[in-house]
Amino acid sequence: MFTGKTAEQRESHMWRLEQAGRRYFAGEPYPGWDAGITAVDYHQAVPVVVTELERITADPAGAAGKVWRRLGREEW
Repeated sequence: MFTGKTAEQRESHMWRLEQAGRRYFAGEPYPGWDAGITAVDYHQAVPVVVTELERITADPAGAAGKVWRRLGREEW
C-alpha cells in the first residue's frame, strides 16, 4: 500500500516498484501466435498488487472495492 503527500509522489513510488520488479511479475506473450494477439501467460509470474490509502478510504466498499492495481497492468 502506498501513501504520500501528493498523488505524484505515490505514482512515482508505484512506477519505480513496477520498473524494478517487472521481470518477476510481468507475463509473457504466448509464443507462436500471430501478431495482434494480446493474451499473456502469467503462469510463472508473481502477482504484485498495490493500492493507495486514499483509494481505500474513498471507495464505499473499502478494500473490497476496485482500489487494487496488479503491477504490469495499466488499469486499477
